[in-house]
Amino acid sequence: MYVDQALEENGNFTFSFVTRAGILNALGRYPEAVEAADQAITRNPEQAEAWNNRASALNQMGQYEEGLAAADRAAMLDPNLAEAWVNKGTALIGLKRYSEALSASERALAQNPGSEAAHQNRETALQTLSPVTPQIP
Repeated sequence: MYVDQALEENGNFTFSFVTRAGILNALGRYPEAVEAADQAITRNPEQAEAWNNRASALNQMGQYEEGLAAADRAAMLDPNLAEAWVNKGTALIGLKRYSEALSASERALAQNPGSEAAHQNRETALQTLSPVTPQIP
């Protein structure tokens, strides 16, 4: 794997750890993704994408408080990073904080209108905030 080769050549190559975390997230290897993101963060705590990958993995493991903290940090470092807002919305839904999730999802959609995850989070938040009431004939 090229990422491994880059890390062998330069262990401080932060973006390799960020890439590794993203790949591990895609493979569903979330604890390893957190570890790779943490390695990137240790080398460069200002790396928004590392915080975002950490948030994604933590959310997938149901660790929503930690996922929210990581997503908040990513969004603070790069307010235009749509995925940070998606991950924030996901964490807030997991914490049943639906009005905040709606705001985060709308912020994600403002950055990336085509984001399926942001649309899904927005719909989940809206449905929970506005439950359908049965029609009485």
